[in-house]
Amino acid sequence: MRFYACLVLFFVSLSCFSAQQCTLQVSSTAKSLYAFGYVNFDEFEESSIWFSPSVGNIVPSNPQEISPTSFNYNTLYRLTDQFGGAWYFRFSGEWFDSGNTQRTAFYSVQWSGGQRPTAPGRYLIESVDSIRTQLGALSLTTIGDSMTWFGDAQSLRCYLSAYLPNYKFTGRYTDSFGFGHEGHGGDATSDIIARLPGMAVSDAYFLLIGANDNLSPVDATSRNIGVITDNLLAKNKNAKIYIGTLPPRGDEYADSSVSRNAAIRGWYSTYKNNNSVTLIDINEAMNSVPSPVLRFISPDRIHPNLIGHDLIAQMVSSAVKSQGVTCGAAY
Repeated sequence: MRFYACLVLFFVSLSCFSAQQCTLQVSSTAKSLYAFGYVNFDEFEESSIWFSPSVGNIVPSNPQEISPTSFNYNTLYRLTDQFGGAWYFRFSGEWFDSGNTQRTAFYSVQWSGGQRPTAPGRYLIESVDSIRTQLGALSLTTIGDSMTWFGDAQSLRCYLSAYLPNYKFTGRYTDSFGFGHEGHGGDATSDIIARLPGMAVSDAYFLLIGANDNLSPVDATSRNIGVITDNLLAKNKNAKIYIGTLPPRGDEYADSSVSRNAAIRGWYSTYKNNNSVTLIDINEAMNSVPSPVLRFISPDRIHPNLIGHDLIAQMVSSAVKSQGVTCGAAY
């Protein structure tokens, strides 16, 4: 009955979602951190920026780093024209067109307030400091690989913030809307273990990991999730931990994902501290709908799309509010 209630919630609550959460918000007191200088731009589009060929290849070597002196996914940038007009943006993708235009592009761009320059030309570009205001009294940290931050996953925390207004979202990294997180593209469960010492104490954690464990034994994924869980509880014995099963996928690792989910469910059924841990069976919920890969997964057949992340956010928020297993079998 819990599972059915979750699906009803998903289909009827889309109209209740506040779009304000999914906008980049910048304070009027944003402070300059580093000036890259004046740069020539060819085009400003709703979700992309094209630099002029004279700029050359400025694709960052490590776009996931945290640094105000480089171009990366975690930093907020400001463009200023000769008249003092200013526009702010974040980005989460980059490309250099080496074959045709010889131009660098930033894509998956979020503009503050949806406002962007309209004319090509020369603009001062700076990194700036402006922390998104979050009013929640409790902290929730999302941990994982690209499924928790890349592409449409940038919207995961803004959806969660709408459903869980009493929570603020923390982590060393920053998504396109200014929310903190602990997602890192390409990470396997072993990489999360290596990153654990640098993660801060939080009231709650949502863990979605294992999609990049394809070269490891299936049971290694569930064992490592156990290690991660133990370490998070060592940081805060009162923390609540929410662990998602892997979404369905349509690539060559689809069968492996089924086996890993079975191992995760099996691990959870015997976990000694399961009063602190909730299993959120994302896979079961998505697979209950016809053609789940077409419905919930992006064209790459791996990462959830916006609809998929909204479902995940609703399942997580339901679990947080109930403090029990939701939208799946109770083990």
